[in-house]
Amino acid sequence: MKVRHLMSYPIATVRPEATVQEAILRMVSEGKGSVLVAGDGLLKEAQGIVTISHIFINVFAKGLDPGVVPVSTIMTPAPLVTIDPDASTT
Repeated sequence: MKVRHLMSYPIATVRPEATVQEAILRMVSEGKGSVLVAGDGLLKEAQGIVTISHIFINVFAKGLDPGVVPVSTIMTPAPLVTIDPDASTT
């Protein structure tokens, strides 16, 4: 099996200035557990990634308001580790 068989499209993105609340709404609407943070929504400008875990640990567990916290403050910043879609999973 190849990595591409485990990938999902389209990739959900938010801009760096988006709030965590906006990221949550994007994840829910697209059925994703993460969003890429990208300038102008372009994947080639990926600046980081935000996952559900980031949100729970860095926002909810600290009692912060997701409506005011920018995703850029909680994301794992680029460079992101990627893998070729044609790589084998075995």
